[in-house]
Amino acid sequence: MPRILIAGEFPEEPPMTIGGIQAVAWELVSALDDVGGLELHVSACEKWWRNPRGREWERDFGGISAHYSTSPKRIPHVVTSWTTDARDVERQARRVRPDLVHAHGQVGYTVGALRTGLPHLVTVHGILKNEKAAEDDAQLSPKARLRQSLWTRLEDWCLTHAKHIVVISPYVMDQIAPRTNATLHSIANPIGEEFFAIERIENPTPTILTVGWLTDRKRHGLLIEAVARATHEIPGLELHLIGSAPPKEPGYEDELKQLATRLGVGDAVRFLGRVSTEDLLAEYASATLLAHAALEESSPMALAQAMAAGLPIVAVDIPGVRHLVASGETGVLVESAEPAAIAATLVALLRDAATLATMGAAGRAAAAARFTAIAVARQTRDLYLEIISERST
Repeated sequence: MPRILIAGEFPEEPPMTIGGIQAVAWELVSALDDVGGLELHVSACEKWWRNPRGREWERDFGGISAHYSTSPKRIPHVVTSWTTDARDVERQARRVRPDLVHAHGQVGYTVGALRTGLPHLVTVHGILKNEKAAEDDAQLSPKARLRQSLWTRLEDWCLTHAKHIVVISPYVMDQIAPRTNATLHSIANPIGEEFFAIERIENPTPTILTVGWLTDRKRHGLLIEAVARATHEIPGLELHLIGSAPPKEPGYEDELKQLATRLGVGDAVRFLGRVSTEDLLAEYASATLLAHAALEESSPMALAQAMAAGLPIVAVDIPGVRHLVASGETGVLVESAEPAAIAATLVALLRDAATLATMGAAGRAAAAARFTAIAVARQTRDLYLEIISERST
């Protein structure tokens, strides 16, 4: 039975999370276990683990053996990627002796996987060069330039040395193809079956849902300004924001709350924070539509989750969401990132219940064909076997 070491942000329990690599890793590894035919090991090294048992510990999840370790908290992640994080993957590879290492993200997991010299697969979840540029407000500051330079160099090294890369969207494909000689494989992020099982609830309150980190890159302020305009024509309209601010943007949520109050919609905009999976599913079930206004994305899980839940989508048109939203069929892509344009689209859809229902059904059908965890796991397992067979021929 082929032995696989999966290196990535694998949580200790089903993640109470809005998405991200943790949710992807959990869904993929769990589905690979269900598909069978593989001996699965996980290596996860993160600085934000809070474990009282020490720096290293292990857990078993049925047929999955997971090893956890803590990365130094005071050293920047871009530095630990080359040092402690990469060495941890190499050490686990020597212990497990896998037939293949599957690393997630252009960080220490991939550095370690490539240094082992073993057959490998790298999943690119986002374009670090673009994400870091979008996150840095002070683009011209020396600190911002150094930060972007270091991440870009790390990403370039990973892309240059990888031989097999999974790309999760056409946007990612277009971005990295000129930067690597690796063989590129298109496999979408998996979405858990619980999202497909959501039963829609008729909610008398028109509710717009948005899901994601409360960070400037997500441009929640645009949605708040759009809702402030839309409330004049849709009485009782609410905007529910699920997500929390990352440590590097501690004041962003307060800024958003102040904006909502200043625009007179403080009571209509609800900040729900990080929620359990149960509460997240309940929000998807009762929302009228999902809105998304990010500046830069690769393939946001919130949109795929909304599609699985049968929820129509209104999103600002950027390359990383076009493969998810078929404008006019599963939602609407708004060409202008302006509050007035977003508000007009929201009002038009909220007044058209039949179109909302049709779009929701179309989105669920599209998600079922592309994002079920079992289907993604089978594609991934087949790719593992293909890469391993190349080594033996």
